[in-house]
Amino acid sequence: MTDKRTLDLDPNSKHTPDRTEALAGALAQIMRVLGHATNGDHPGAVGFPLSPQDPLYSFAAAAKSGADVYEQYGQALHTQAEAGAFHTLKDDERGPVEKVLATVDAHLVKAVALSRALGDELDAAFNTAAALYIRDPEERA
Repeated sequence: MTDKRTLDLDPNSKHTPDRTEALAGALAQIMRVLGHATNGDHPGAVGFPLSPQDPLYSFAAAAKSGADVYEQYGQALHTQAEAGAFHTLKDDERGPVEKVLATVDAHLVKAVALSRALGDELDAAFNTAAALYIRDPEERA
C-alpha cells in the first residue's frame, strides 16, 4: 500500500520529531521511486522533452544539502545529549552515550565529506551534460 500523506515542505513550518522522521522517510521513498524510474525498465521516464542536465542539477543540490543536513543533525544530537536526553543500556558493547556519540560523529563526518564530493561530481556531470540535447521523437531518423 502506498502512503499518500501530504508533507509540509515549507522550511519555516513548525519542526517536530515526527515531521523530521516523515521528511526523512519521504526522501528515502523518493530515491527508491527514482531508482525504479531510471532502471531501464521505464524508457519513457528519461527522454524528450526532459533536458539531460535538469535532473543532474537537482541531484547535485540534494547531495550538497545532504551534507549540511548530516552535519546539523550531528549537532542536534549533541544538543540533546547535553540536555540529558539519551542513555544507553549498561551491557551495551557500544559503550556509554559519549562513546556512542563519538562513533556517530565519525560516521557523520565521513558522510558529510562523501556527500559534498558527490555533489561536486554531480555538478561536473550537470555541466558536461549541457552539451546533450534530446531530440523530439518525431525528428529522429
